[in-house]
Amino acid sequence: MKPLLEVDGLAKRFGGLQATDDLSFTVMPGSVHAVIGPNGAGKTTLLNLLTGIYRPDRGRVVLDGVDLTGLPTHRWAAAGLGRTFQNLQVFFNMSALDNVRTGLHLHEHAALLPALLRLPSLRRAEDLGRERAAALMRRVGLSAWIDAAADAMPYGALKRLEIARALAGSPKLLLLDEPAAGLNPTEAREIDALIRELARSGMAVLLVEHNMRLVMEVSDRVLVLDRGAKLAEGTPAEVASDARVIEAYLGAEAEAA
Repeated sequence: MKPLLEVDGLAKRFGGLQATDDLSFTVMPGSVHAVIGPNGAGKTTLLNLLTGIYRPDRGRVVLDGVDLTGLPTHRWAAAGLGRTFQNLQVFFNMSALDNVRTGLHLHEHAALLPALLRLPSLRRAEDLGRERAAALMRRVGLSAWIDAAADAMPYGALKRLEIARALAGSPKLLLLDEPAAGLNPTEAREIDALIRELARSGMAVLLVEHNMRLVMEVSDRVLVLDRGAKLAEGTPAEVASDARVIEAYLGAEAEAA
């Protein structure tokens, strides 16, 4: 099986800070590939490089055989990348359903004249968009919130709403930036189950997360960053037993466990 994502020699410097340093790895289709590391290790910089927000100083990023290095962000999304953010990026002045519908823009094309005249073809497209958004909300466990306003939803539901919106773009690779941050144990396990379901459906997931229980339970591979460079990579069991990882990130608590 060929890798879905190929990252080769990726490097990015901000002034005197080497945020990523000669970073190479691959992500396979239908797998969960976690990225962990201490604060400042370069995890968010990596996600920004993998979505075109930052342009690398060196290296390249290839998704499903297409070299996306240096292309604008909309080209990355069109190629099959979806992303959520560590901090909520929700339109609180809109309904939950319309938040998800904003993610359908890659697949909805409305000409000016039908929009001005409110032709039946436009109404049909809008109905299909609402049905698609509702189906995505049900998929992520938000059936009870389909008719809700976004500002009426609890924090845990909003995290899943962002995932539903990212899924609306039909990504081949979904980048999740701390999806369990701020969640209670029950909500975190719901995210755990959702990530497993996405991988089973054939979608690849690149997961940045501090919840080590979630990382170790759902990941096929784990990449450990330290000061922008690869410290270790392997299965969860291999990474958890690596002395360098224990010292640099997991700490004495994990070593004792």
